[in-house]
Amino acid sequence: KVTLHVGLGTFLPVTAEDLNDHDMHSEYVEIEDLVWEKIKKAKADKKSIWGLGTTVTRTLESQALGYFSKNSLGVWQGMTNLLIQPGYHFQVIDKLLTNFHQPESTLLALVAAFAGIENVKSVYEVAIKKKMRLFSYGDLSVWM
Repeated sequence: KVTLHVGLGTFLPVTAEDLNDHDMHSEYVEIEDLVWEKIKKAKADKKSIWGLGTTVTRTLESQALGYFSKNSLGVWQGMTNLLIQPGYHFQVIDKLLTNFHQPESTLLALVAAFAGIENVKSVYEVAIKKKMRLFSYGDLSVWM
């Protein structure tokens, strides 16, 4: 099981002019060791790892970067304030399923880091033209 306690900060817009200056919120995470071991084996076997949403993606990438420690019950736990933005090198996720996110959000920055800014712009232009339902409770996008 992977648990991320999503905070309201997830949905706050970026207010800093430079994304590097954004004060990223922290969220509490737990990842069962069995799950993490399965993910590592899948990566070693060259299997794809899907990020089912930006929060799962941020959680797994944080684990790969060593944000968490394992407790006596074999659960990795801790806080993450990882800001994934263009230039980030993904270590876990190979494919991403997520919503169409608000402009000027850390969530959209993560998608742009994964798929590339120009690709994201092109896909969002099509989504807007086709009157797709955007944002948290709308249509989904798949990025590979």
